[in-house]
Amino acid sequence: MKAKNYINSALRNFYKYKLFSAINILGLAIGFASCILIMMFVKDELSYDKWIPNNEDIYRVELVSHAPTARTFNLAASMGPLKPFIEQDFPGIEETARLYYANRNIKKGNDYFSEEIAFVDGNFFNIFDMPLVHGEKITSFTDPSAAIISEEMAIKYFGTTDVLGQSISSSVGRDYNVVAVLKDLPQNSHMNLDIVVPFSYTEFPQPQDDNDELSVLDNWFNIGTYIYVKLGANTTEAAIENEFPAFLDRRGPRPNDTIVPSKRWELHLMPLTDIHLKGSESARIKPKGNMTTIISFSMIALLILVIACFNFMNLSTARASLRSREVAIRKVLGAGKKDIIFQFLSEAILMASIALLLALVIVEITLPYYSEIVEKMLEINALQSPATMFLIVALTIFVAVGAGAHPAFVMSSFRPSKVLSSGRSETVGSLRMRMALVIIQFTICITLIISAFVVYSQLDYSIDRDAGFEKENLMVINRISDPLVQEHAVTLKQRLLSHPNVASATLTSAVPADRMVAMVGFGNVDGVEVDPILARIQSIDEDFLNTYGINVTHGRNLDETRGDDITLLYGEDVKDSNVLINASAVGQFGFKNAEDAIGKRLVDENAFTIVGVIPDLHLQTTRDESNPTIYYIDQEFYYRLTLKLTGDDTERVVAEINEIWNDLFPQVPFTQVFLEEKIAEQYKSDQDQGRLFLIFSALAIVISSMGLYGLASFTTERRVKEIGIRKVMGASVFEIVHLLMWQFSKPVLIANLIAWPLSFYMMTRWLEGFSYRIDATYIIGFSIVAGLIALMIAWGTVAGNSIRVAKSNPINALRYE
Repeated sequence: MKAKNYINSALRNFYKYKLFSAINILGLAIGFASCILIMMFVKDELSYDKWIPNNEDIYRVELVSHAPTARTFNLAASMGPLKPFIEQDFPGIEETARLYYANRNIKKGNDYFSEEIAFVDGNFFNIFDMPLVHGEKITSFTDPSAAIISEEMAIKYFGTTDVLGQSISSSVGRDYNVVAVLKDLPQNSHMNLDIVVPFSYTEFPQPQDDNDELSVLDNWFNIGTYIYVKLGANTTEAAIENEFPAFLDRRGPRPNDTIVPSKRWELHLMPLTDIHLKGSESARIKPKGNMTTIISFSMIALLILVIACFNFMNLSTARASLRSREVAIRKVLGAGKKDIIFQFLSEAILMASIALLLALVIVEITLPYYSEIVEKMLEINALQSPATMFLIVALTIFVAVGAGAHPAFVMSSFRPSKVLSSGRSETVGSLRMRMALVIIQFTICITLIISAFVVYSQLDYSIDRDAGFEKENLMVINRISDPLVQEHAVTLKQRLLSHPNVASATLTSAVPADRMVAMVGFGNVDGVEVDPILARIQSIDEDFLNTYGINVTHGRNLDETRGDDITLLYGEDVKDSNVLINASAVGQFGFKNAEDAIGKRLVDENAFTIVGVIPDLHLQTTRDESNPTIYYIDQEFYYRLTLKLTGDDTERVVAEINEIWNDLFPQVPFTQVFLEEKIAEQYKSDQDQGRLFLIFSALAIVISSMGLYGLASFTTERRVKEIGIRKVMGASVFEIVHLLMWQFSKPVLIANLIAWPLSFYMMTRWLEGFSYRIDATYIIGFSIVAGLIALMIAWGTVAGNSIRVAKSNPINALRYE
């Protein structure tokens, strides 16, 4: 009966103070919804590969490449030939298996589709116990004509998942029989396993003579193989890693007598469940997660919840001030201190529970849009786990009790005689405390606004900065490395140049924004032996500079009609040849200046003579420094074709180029991308996170504004008689409005003084993660703008109440005095 009375009393108060109740519930609901959405993102990021059985025993072998005078490279991939030696030298490792990706063209009817094939060792599925839809568990996967495909691939090529015994055909005449169908891997996996076939020398042939290129299974310097190990019960990660240096010296490659493998390379074990967030950035299978992003978003969730709680506390204490007479009467009628405390806490819990239900509705409505931004298939049922539900309910109760405790304990301590004899309500919570909470709220809001400005400005700078080359109207055609295309690449280029909308074209081994790069260590510079200096090497043709709008600063361009400008990295006719270098390479190799570099020779297994210097081309993101780069001509390494297009009707031009491609290479799918899109894609993750940052910052401002509006309404209503007296004494409407607005401007101005240095420190530290960044003085300007925005928000929030009260007739306020 008492519980029913408490509920009825709570509902009556909710209805009586509708504005306070609505602001409290809606503000808290937005705070809860924001926290739940961010929590879903964070939970998904932290769950990668934890669904794999025995994940705690599985590790990936990652490689660190050192060179004495060059930057260190951390690589997710490692050397294919390591696998048999690991098996021989580490008895504590139960299983060792490799994974290698290569594109193949798969035929469906008369059409060909480019698919990423995963080549694995026969014991791969002894490490990764993947769930199957059809087929028996595989412990030995060695048949070179066998294939395991995913549900998605089965439906794509056969229209059903029951496809055991069916075959898929590649454009090079290979057929694979489907022996099992994998359940589609969840999104929180670092691997892709759409089509899986065994490693074999049928697919990767051994060299027939000394001039043939080694297979990925045998080549120590093809860093593109992923090696996984499963540790035994009595073996530790530390024990294996301690033995790696001696293992490398014993088994590793020795390009020459001066190189000690353990000094040049390091091997590390990366736990399977840490690969997504902590694994090496270079040569990754999927984009890496970012622990800084997780921490930042978690902090934003906490800050939004803090703002919502402060609103809740501020308005709860303000509303409680109006209920002191009610409490006094309850005490006179026999209610004890515990009854009053329980009543206020139960009202707070009821209000928080309503806010939670509303938050879940908001999450359900916004989840599809949120999932699109974070590029994850998040589902509301992810909240249904017992641990998650317990956390949400516990958070709701904690917030309710934390916000309701202060008014509950203060109200329960009132003396009824004092309240009833004075004929007025007792004050609950000082104005100073409420203003302190407003200061904290707006400090958070201003900091978030400044941070959002800085993030977006850095992203705009990253995308729009001068990269050292022209990127407009450049279309990149991929798949030039396909065996059916590569030997005809020059013919393709010449045919496309005849198109009226193709101004120029160039064949290269890589284009800007390609993550995989080739590196060479040069041990001799102009006849002087040096510690190997790493430099990026890129194959180009003579039209590269013209197509990309690059000028030679010193020397000359390469010329395909000159025999000494042609490089042959492999083969019987390896010889000295001419190359271009970039500005970074000038300093890296110790030359005085660009002019001094002309005519100098660089030697590794080949000898290169420098004939020209070009500016640094910023090929990666602004987080990456420019690498010293050698540019040479070698048709064996043409993997990309870049076209400079003219005209406005690009869709028509692309369609016509597609027709030319299909006429020449019907078995190879045509794939292209515009360079500007490719470069922008590097920043998509940052842009999406910046957009979320802006959205959640806006929500924090909305919640703060709602709380400030409610507090302003309460304050002005409490000062109606004071304002009436001031008007009788001659105060104008402007003076009254100025008085009320100044009261709420002071906490915002104080919040600015706190937020500005805090934001400057935080964002300068964040910008240090970029090699090329906006000037830190921008933060000062953003701080001033953010402060003005916060002040205008505060003025706009309280102006309505202030003007309404200031214009009211003082007789209405004083008639009962």
